[in-house]
Amino acid sequence: MSADDTLNDARHEVLVENTAQAVHKHLSKLFQEEIRFRSRWVWELLQNARDASPEEGVSVWLIQEPHRVVFRHNGVPFAHKSIAHLIYHGSTKYDISDSSAIGQFGTGFLTTHLISKTVEVKGRTDGGRQFRFLLDRRGNNADELKAAMDASWEAFTQSLTEGPFNDDGGFTTEFAYPLVSDIVGVVEEGIADLITNAAYLLAFNGRIRSLHVEQLNRSVTIKKGVCRPISEAAHRLQVEEGAPGDAPVSRYVAFIANDETSVAVEIAGVGANWSIAEQGQIPRIFVAFPLTGTRDFCFPVVINNEKFQPREDRDTLVLIPNREGKHLNMVRMEGACDFAARLAVLAAEEGWRGAATLARLYPLHQWDWVDTDWFRKLLVERFIEPLRAAKVMMTAAGARIAPSAGMIPLFADPEACCDLWDLTAEVKDALGQLPRRDEAHTWADNLKSWAPFLPEAVEQLSESLTLQKLCEQVSAWGTVEEVGKQLGEAVDPIAWLNQLHTLISKTSHVELFEQARLIPSQGGALKKITELRRDSGIDEELKDIAESLGLPTRDDLLDQRMRLKEFLELQPKTEGEVLTAAAQALKDKAKSVDAAFGRIAVRFFVWLVRHDKTDRLDGFPVLTRATTKEDAGLATLFRDPAKSDERLLAPIGCWPEPARLVADLFPKRLTLSDMYHEALADEALWRGIADKGYVRLNPLFKTQRRHIPFIPDEPLPVSEKDKKLKHRTKDSVEVSALAFFEKDETGLDAVRRSKTRAVSLLLFLATHVLEVDSDALDTVEADCECGEKHHHYRAAWLVPMWDRQWVPLGDAKQSSATAESIAQLFVGREEELRQLTAGKGRKLLEALNISLADLSLRAVAKDEDTRISLIDSLTDIVHAAENDLEKIRLVAGEIKQSPGLLDEIREHRERREKVQRNQSFGAEVERLLKEALQGHGLKVTRTGVGSDYEVEEDYLVDDKEVILEVENGHRSFLVEVKATVGKVAKMTVTQAETAVHHKDRFILCIVRLDSPDTTLEIVQERCRFVMNIGHQIEPVLEEYRRYQETRDEACTRVGEVELIVHDSEVRFAVGDGAWTSGLSLHDVVERILRACSGTVSAT
Repeated sequence: MSADDTLNDARHEVLVENTAQAVHKHLSKLFQEEIRFRSRWVWELLQNARDASPEEGVSVWLIQEPHRVVFRHNGVPFAHKSIAHLIYHGSTKYDISDSSAIGQFGTGFLTTHLISKTVEVKGRTDGGRQFRFLLDRRGNNADELKAAMDASWEAFTQSLTEGPFNDDGGFTTEFAYPLVSDIVGVVEEGIADLITNAAYLLAFNGRIRSLHVEQLNRSVTIKKGVCRPISEAAHRLQVEEGAPGDAPVSRYVAFIANDETSVAVEIAGVGANWSIAEQGQIPRIFVAFPLTGTRDFCFPVVINNEKFQPREDRDTLVLIPNREGKHLNMVRMEGACDFAARLAVLAAEEGWRGAATLARLYPLHQWDWVDTDWFRKLLVERFIEPLRAAKVMMTAAGARIAPSAGMIPLFADPEACCDLWDLTAEVKDALGQLPRRDEAHTWADNLKSWAPFLPEAVEQLSESLTLQKLCEQVSAWGTVEEVGKQLGEAVDPIAWLNQLHTLISKTSHVELFEQARLIPSQGGALKKITELRRDSGIDEELKDIAESLGLPTRDDLLDQRMRLKEFLELQPKTEGEVLTAAAQALKDKAKSVDAAFGRIAVRFFVWLVRHDKTDRLDGFPVLTRATTKEDAGLATLFRDPAKSDERLLAPIGCWPEPARLVADLFPKRLTLSDMYHEALADEALWRGIADKGYVRLNPLFKTQRRHIPFIPDEPLPVSEKDKKLKHRTKDSVEVSALAFFEKDETGLDAVRRSKTRAVSLLLFLATHVLEVDSDALDTVEADCECGEKHHHYRAAWLVPMWDRQWVPLGDAKQSSATAESIAQLFVGREEELRQLTAGKGRKLLEALNISLADLSLRAVAKDEDTRISLIDSLTDIVHAAENDLEKIRLVAGEIKQSPGLLDEIREHRERREKVQRNQSFGAEVERLLKEALQGHGLKVTRTGVGSDYEVEEDYLVDDKEVILEVENGHRSFLVEVKATVGKVAKMTVTQAETAVHHKDRFILCIVRLDSPDTTLEIVQERCRFVMNIGHQIEPVLEEYRRYQETRDEACTRVGEVELIVHDSEVRFAVGDGAWTSGLSLHDVVERILRACSGTVSAT
């Protein structure tokens, strides 16, 4: 052997030894990190097949048998170098300039030894020889491994034979790995990984035509189908997957590609509908074959570029700058990022179901093979921001919008995310911004996947719809009414708010109740939970009253329609609190009364009474009868037993009927307004108020008083030391009192200015007070301050009537109560005087030291001369009756019962004179009417002649009554003339019937005579015409007719007309009140003329 051969042998020996050491070291690493590399074996075999593929492509078989796994392909034969690399593994070969060869049995192929360190290799060389040998990589150290490799080479060379290749299945190369039980899982995992990624494998490798996988329980053939364009840059590859006896199943890969880079995603199709297939844990980066360490890479799609330079272990890329700057892998990855965004947009535009998932990024880890700062910026600029701005989100309204313009519900829990979506969807126009409900959680995941790459938190993204953001919006709406406006037409705002509250509670975000105004108060405003209290059952009307007083009572009360259980823990607000505040507010408002005060005060009062809260009435301001439209007369209720005399009077509707008639005798400013009785008419409730001591239901009451003056019915002792000493009761005594009767400007003072009130007071006392309080005018002995005992009346109201000048005389003058002053008071009020002087009234007059006889005399005789004449006449009557008192009473009684008796006595003497007088007066009236009317075309004629007349008053001719008729052919009037010296004019039944029958044209003419000697000259001055006398008589005539039919009691007086029935004679007495204000002759002529000309009504 030459020296050169020796040198070459030495070099070869060293190379083999070094290779053995490298292989041993690499195998050791593989087995130490088996989990990391265990699925790579199948890809390394496929890489071998691809590298050996002919122009038409290569088919691959992978067969798992019980005791071995066999890999076959029909690629081109082995070159001698390839065999050498296979056995000795000199180095890992890459040809960057030629993508046809990915590797040549370098360290990648060693990964297949995770299955077995011995492999039976079968194939042929490019010289046409066949071989079949055992490739042995066993050895505990490098030397043993070197010996095994040398033995493998020897076996290879020994197996080389000439002749045709034995390929029953059409394959040219076979690798058979023996299996042991503990390695079966590695094999099955690799086969499963192959099938899962088969679609991508075929899409990225044009030279691999098909895969055939056989396992003990299945057989699968996967092959390429048709590739169709989707768009100018995008295509869809069909991959058929079939099993014996079953129809083939199509799988599809959509991809965008240029000369170097492909970005793909597996899709599924049913008819014309496409969807994103379930991705699973697939590698995200391919260099024709998957880099198995990229399963958790950020992209949601698969990126392939055969010019990517993997790391030595062929599981990841190098994405870190080198000395020269940016690595080429980084440049290629930037282009791939653009494609990934374009594929997501394409999926959205095509309407693929699940397209939203292509916008999601996976977490960015701190990989040692990635420059994370560069990659984060890349994803933001080339993926996230383009997608945020692209119309890739399908809304619930059916339109595509950019995510940045949308509202994406953000929740970790899909159920809560849908709940938030449901709430927001009911907001007006929200469907145009919300993603489809079934994609809501997907888009939420997308946002959360983007956030780690962005400077702001996911919750701060404009498109993020968080529960907090929704709550802030609701809080800004401010009121339930506004919430209703912001929601859809059919959405109940209360139900919607309850749903919101439920979601807040369910997701444990109850702090939002304190941060935002989300809870409706009963006033309709939205409040924070810290601003609300629970309604403990406050009456609704009380709330209304409080709010009318300016108290925002409902504003801090939880709306009772709220259902969240947390609200039950709110501090309660009691009715007592509201009541106290309202009462104080009413008192404050009473200091500056406005137009609404009265209505509020009455309503509040009624509420307190109806709800048995009368204890709250102490100090309560009330309206009195002194209230006017311009001014509120106020008083204050109290119940101080020491001030019982100052107790207010209830509304007059609560008083006894007789007391109501004289209500003006009592101070309006101390009497509750009638508004209270109108609002509260229940007598029992008013009795309850009175029993509590707030008001009096009757101006007449019993009380205890001190210092009651003694009214002297006998001389009282006067001290020489002090003649001004008043005799008053020393101790408290029970008295009968009238409310505020003694007060200045009230009670008795109110009488001093009005005769009508004075009469009403006396009749009220006589007919009511003394009837109800029958012992009021009884006298009682009591100790006097002077040290002695005297008698006093029980009626305290009598004292001021006894010692004050209270009887009005007219012209602002008053007098004390005397027979003269009382008689003057009752002038023209004979009937009222009779009521006063009868029954209990007599006792009242006696107590006032007024003689009934004196009063009666002064009532009928107005001056002293008349009274003397009357006394003289009475004396004559007494003498005529022989001083027989009973006879005098009989005469008086008859005269009283039959006032016409005296007229009958005078009738025979005066009849002729009266007829003559009346004839002259009637003729004078006739003359005056003719004189005034005939010049105007009206005739005045005598008519209505009859025998039923009143001799004393009627106009008679030949013992027949005459009625004058005034007419002009179109209109007529009947004029009946009567002359009278008294205050009444009498009409017969016939006259009354005539007046009523012709009531619209019947005129009664009364000539008032001062004496029987009145001359004709005064007729024109004194005559008065009553044009509506028929209307006045009509109701009395009806009573008369009813009386005739039934003989029941009849109403004998209506207004100024009185029915007088004496024996069989019936007369209608017309009082002077009917005719003293009648028309004068001049006025009646004018009235008749106008009536006949049609300008006015005759009435």
